Amino acid sequence: PPPGAEMALDRNQLKMQGLRYAKSLQMVMKTVIMFSADHKGASQPIDNSYHMLNALLKQTRTFTLGGRTNGMVLSPDHGTLYVANDYLSLIHVITLSTGSVGSIALSGGPFALGLGPDGTRVYATLTFDGKVQVVDRASRHVIQTIETGGAPRLPVADAAQGLVVVPNEAGWVDVLR
Repeated sequence: PPPGAEMALDRNQLKMQGLRYAKSLQMVMKTVIMFSADHKGASQPIDNSYHMLNALLKQTRTFTLGGRTNGMVLSPDHGTLYVANDYLSLIHVITLSTGSVGSIALSGGPFALGLGPDGTRVYATLTFDGKVQVVDRASRHVIQTIETGGAPRLPVADAAQGLVVVPNEAGWVDVLR
């Protein structure tokens, strides 16, 4: 695997572990309903459930990116994760199937990310610069910088209207086309 990425279990193994955990949790719930969480008969099922969940959660990937990561958005096909990094003034681009990590440079530190209405663009709010930068997902380049002023926050797409709406800490909402 690439540096910084621990390989996950395959889907079938993960599904089986998830089902085992669900059964374990079901046993805990039945025991606690019959007695209480403090009852000595509940301690073993609770411990088993905890250990199964802990093992299951550790079966995911970890990406060490550095800087300070903030908002994230997943591509429409769930294959690419975009992560805002305000200290490094960039967006990390993680291809989930391979674990490869790339980046897109921005003019300032992004706070939040959102997909555009058709999923082809990523909107990055540069909260401390009063800007929103628009990134083309295919080329991985900034294609537009929009001066909003104030402190833009979490962009949300309205696919039906073809808009991106960005709330601003300064007390207004920007509507972008």
